[in-house]
Amino acid sequence: MIICFLFQITKVRGLIGPLSDKESVYCSDASISRYLRSRNWNVKKAAQMLKQSLKWRKEYKPEEIRWVSY
Repeated sequence: MIICFLFQITKVRGLIGPLSDKESVYCSDASISRYLRSRNWNVKKAAQMLKQSLKWRKEYKPEEIRWVSY
């Protein structure tokens, strides 16, 4: 079971391709496993969803949002 799980994570990483340091923060084993679970362990669908999420983060930069307190 664990070997199969790690194999699926490795397959998702292979489908995503090379990542920048900034993007790799969002692609930990735990994060990839959440994408796999949300897509019923379908590797291709999980990789596609993760790619779209990384694209969205690159475009909108949510980590740079700062609240202004008055």
